[in-house]
Amino acid sequence: MRPIASSYVFVILLAFAVPAGPALAAGVADEYRVAQKSKVEKPRQRRVLRVGPGRALRTPSAAARVARNGDHVRIDSGTYRDCAVWRASNLILEGLGKPRPHMTSVICDDQAIWLIRGDDVRVINIEFSRAHSSYFNGAGIKMVGSNLLVRKSVFHDNENGILTAGRPRSHIIVINSRFLRNGSCVMACGHGIYAGTVYRLVVRNSIFFGQKQGHHIKSRARLTQILSNRISDGREGTASMSINLPIGGTADISYNHIEQGPKAENYRVMISIGEEAIARKGRPAPFRQPSRGLVFKNNVFVNNHPKGAIFIRNLTKTPLTMRGNRFIGKGVRVSGPVVGRAGATK
Repeated sequence: MRPIASSYVFVILLAFAVPAGPALAAGVADEYRVAQKSKVEKPRQRRVLRVGPGRALRTPSAAARVARNGDHVRIDSGTYRDCAVWRASNLILEGLGKPRPHMTSVICDDQAIWLIRGDDVRVINIEFSRAHSSYFNGAGIKMVGSNLLVRKSVFHDNENGILTAGRPRSHIIVINSRFLRNGSCVMACGHGIYAGTVYRLVVRNSIFFGQKQGHHIKSRARLTQILSNRISDGREGTASMSINLPIGGTADISYNHIEQGPKAENYRVMISIGEEAIARKGRPAPFRQPSRGLVFKNNVFVNNHPKGAIFIRNLTKTPLTMRGNRFIGKGVRVSGPVVGRAGATK
């Protein structure tokens, strides 16, 4: 893996790296150990851009037009019917005050409320809502560059909450955020989070609720870590799956509460791994992410659909490592290769 351009992504990787479980091979563990021994340079003094109705830069889009690499954009509380294309790199985009700044109803380039083309960007304490595209895949944030951190932010009533391009060395990290009532399947489906073929997706301490079609989390990442989240359809949610890893990869899915609701559209499967990586007659060998293990640890899975479900469907050749999970409701705990006990059923 190449060195990360700016120090913030490096720091976050250290803070949220998890110890490698038995199913995670030595290569991943070694990467963490090397990172922990490395020194991080102190960040240089950042230029601060202030945004708000009473300021020279009244909207985020005005700040985006003048932002330079390394700037810290601080946005006052308020509602902004505005969209922005961020081209500079190593930015901090931070919302101030209560309620947090709310970006709503307008998208740029028919793609997203915030279209981020630069690299190494932090988004902190921002609300995104009502992103709708003529292609029905509008996003609160669309990350075209590499390396994104989102923290303490809210995404609701969008077609996609966060959508990323396939940058194979990119890290996408989402912490302490909420994803509410996102989704659409009018054409291509929209999801709470949809990570393309990036290096790593981390989702931690976040809430996903009331997804409308699509998946709460869909990841094509080489390494996917979904840790300590609450993922729930609720009574009215119509999500397809709670988690989907269509081309496999390495995964650590631990300490989550994952609940399928009574109106789930794809009620037969809650979590699916590898369905697009299966060779079929007449089709060339599909692309699949290499896997160093699939760990499911100390999760609670709840199925509230009366017809039952496969809680975890593994269509890859990599066996699941299962420890300390609970399964509540009607259905089959695991379909596919597994080592260890799948867990208790109530």
